[in-house]
Amino acid sequence: MILGGIMRRIKKDIDRDLMPMPRQDMAEGKRLAPVQKVAEATYGVIAPANGVTLAGLGLTIAGCHLFDNGKRKTGVAIAITGLLCDLADGLVARKTRTGNYLAGRHLDAVTDGVKAGFAVRSLYGAGIYTIPEILANYTPKALGWLTNFTSRFVLDNDPKTSGDGKLTEFVRWLSPGLAVGSYLLRQAGRSKEACIVRRLGLAVTGVSFVLGMHSAVGYIKSTIEDTRVAKIRRHCKIA
Repeated sequence: MILGGIMRRIKKDIDRDLMPMPRQDMAEGKRLAPVQKVAEATYGVIAPANGVTLAGLGLTIAGCHLFDNGKRKTGVAIAITGLLCDLADGLVARKTRTGNYLAGRHLDAVTDGVKAGFAVRSLYGAGIYTIPEILANYTPKALGWLTNFTSRFVLDNDPKTSGDGKLTEFVRWLSPGLAVGSYLLRQAGRSKEACIVRRLGLAVTGVSFVLGMHSAVGYIKSTIEDTRVAKIRRHCKIA
């Protein structure tokens, strides 16, 4: 009985955390700011954090384009600025109280994939990032996307958004970042430091694979369980 009460309380807190922030404020009797009203009216499509996310996408693509055209240092600087928008969009969402919308979460996931694709293409084309590193770093992420797609469009479920956590995402971006750092050091004639950074990058790639696979397997298991529960519920409704 006590355990049941605790679980209900936990579920209530989880549901509240997943509720869009403007609705949380409305439930508490607070008056919505204009930006919150717009976000609520558009189901989170028009929100400040989404603008930051799209700006980050544009900067990353622009940086990769400059990198491909020989402006390596400028391209890296602009691309890093775009990647930092990943940190800024969450802060903006919390500051403006316009977060937790499904539209924002999906936009974030899609733009992350596009940015990773452009960055990896540029680094591989320049001979900085190898195929084994790419497979080790991004296979777990691809498994998460595939699981989400299969659950949503094949099994007709409403899956949770796949999430790796901030540590896993940080390590995943650190891996190609160290490869770029090694390249820039080598270009500056600092071969010894470049070699150390390159070895560190390979170690980080291994850590990225382990963390990513742990996250992917957990997401697959939870999706299978959600699918089983959904089938039971549908069967009970039919019966």
